[in-house]
Amino acid sequence: MNLIPDQPILTGDQILPYIPQRPPMVFVDTFYGLIDNALYSSLLVTPDMVFVEDGKLLDIGLIEFLTQSGYVWFSYREKVILQKGDLEITKGYLCKIKNVHVSDTPSIGTRIYSRMDVIFFSSSFSTIHMTAYTEDGTLAEGDFDVISLN
Repeated sequence: MNLIPDQPILTGDQILPYIPQRPPMVFVDTFYGLIDNALYSSLLVTPDMVFVEDGKLLDIGLIEFLTQSGYVWFSYREKVILQKGDLEITKGYLCKIKNVHVSDTPSIGTRIYSRMDVIFFSSSFSTIHMTAYTEDGTLAEGDFDVISLN
């Protein structure tokens, strides 16, 4: 069973300093931080979003949501946890997505969540396993390799 977090650290526009994207390409609206050794964020799917078609978020929207969820964490870690608050945005690249499986896509009005499990972490390279889900079950999951330039 997937965790439904309820105590956010960042919401709405508070997310913007942690990602390079700007509306309408923002795909994270809540960041919950670290809970039981995993990191969590969420997004409410709305009709005005890019990558929404026929009342549902497309596969590419789920991948973008997972990618931005990871980006929020890396930037939050740099700015707040490591206290490098002078950084504009953590610089890095998603260099590989592998073993991705999308089993369903969410409808408009659905809150989707991400869970990020760190498989390998160093100051410059990380592999993370990301899962997108709702209260009803898993939507997508896969492994993401990320290079950090900070």
